[in-house]
Amino acid sequence: MRKKISLFLAFLLLGQGQVLYAKTETKEVGPNPQTPVVEEQIPPDLVRNQDFLVPTSQGVLQGNLKEAKEIQELSQKPSWELASNYLIGDYETGTILEGHQMDQVVALASTSKLVSLYVILDGVRDGKLKLEDTLVMDHEVTSLTGSTLKSKEGDQFTVDHLIDAVVIVSANDAVTALGKKLAGSTEGFVAMMNKKCQDLGLTHAHMVNPHGLTDYTLEDYNKMTVEELFTLTRSLIKDHPEILTRTKKALLEDPNRSFLAYNTNPLLGIVKGVDGLKTGYTNASGRCLVATAMPPSIRGVTEPMRLISITMGSPSNMARFVVAKRLMDHSLRTYSKRLVAAKDQAITQVPVLEGREKRVDVFPVKDFSILWDGKEKITKKLDVSPLTPPLKAHSQVGQARYYQDGELVATLPLEIRQDVEPENILVRLQKHLYQAFLQIENA
Repeated sequence: MRKKISLFLAFLLLGQGQVLYAKTETKEVGPNPQTPVVEEQIPPDLVRNQDFLVPTSQGVLQGNLKEAKEIQELSQKPSWELASNYLIGDYETGTILEGHQMDQVVALASTSKLVSLYVILDGVRDGKLKLEDTLVMDHEVTSLTGSTLKSKEGDQFTVDHLIDAVVIVSANDAVTALGKKLAGSTEGFVAMMNKKCQDLGLTHAHMVNPHGLTDYTLEDYNKMTVEELFTLTRSLIKDHPEILTRTKKALLEDPNRSFLAYNTNPLLGIVKGVDGLKTGYTNASGRCLVATAMPPSIRGVTEPMRLISITMGSPSNMARFVVAKRLMDHSLRTYSKRLVAAKDQAITQVPVLEGREKRVDVFPVKDFSILWDGKEKITKKLDVSPLTPPLKAHSQVGQARYYQDGELVATLPLEIRQDVEPENILVRLQKHLYQAFLQIENA
């Protein structure tokens, strides 16, 4: 009897173990619609149990063995095979750190929504649109394909919600509805987009619609060079930094419509510091990504640094993920804004001729940092002469010159932070008499 009980328990435990890899649901099968159907076990290479994260349609999840193999294979390829055009640069200075075919005109797909968003946010800033305004979705916008808010004709949304839909899920219907609200027509909005590009000096930019889908009736699409896209992105973040509070949201949810979609940015939640910005895909463009990140700074050592990474023309979503992550990871590890002068820290002391103080501290007029790759030699030369009082606090008394690998990169004025007064007249007279006696004695 004990042996039979042991066998029964063993089979029971085995059955429970299999449930971990199977899912049961009710389907209509034959005459009995309630017959439980056990689905096929999840193949081992699809079980999400790996120690790395990947972007999926369900958000950021643990990777599986199949993805691990794919990532390993893609990681062996050079960046130019994973993205036909790419660039990574410093937001503040505009310095391009690495790039490939950056001056080639490329199809933008939904990354062109950055132009649309720029114009829309200008409209909000100028009071032409209000975030609480309500828009009614019409036939034109609800008939758009691709990535959408899945809106239906007659649906109503606020401007605020539609902007979120554009930046988080790249909604074609949302961006077109916003453009029509601002300009009165899609054609009028496209004209505003092209005007914005002209104002920014993007001479190769060409916009034909708000969303970036290829217009097969015109056999045309939105386009510009990668360098111009970098310029556009820098200007957009500078003029509308509030966009980053939207682009870092992990998902867009509308419970009233049972709508839930995750942010399309494949680096968000995976690469530390990434908080934007925009994806894109059409047959003409391949998979695209404009990403930006600002990692934490080290107090007293580095200053905040925002990087912008652009990858265009990737052949697959995973290739885009691998090359974009490679560029961002490498740049975040390699580059920093090295703080070489702090305005609250004295850079040297300078002698004072016949002053109450014998020496005074000299400070840089402002904080100063250098974009550094960890290898270049940074040196400074001070040009400060002994001081002759009287001098007022904040008087500029010299300069510091900074060099990277021997090349002058900056000149920083230096100042004193206190009044420099001459010695008391009696003390000076006493000194002069003493010197005179010494000269007589030596003679």
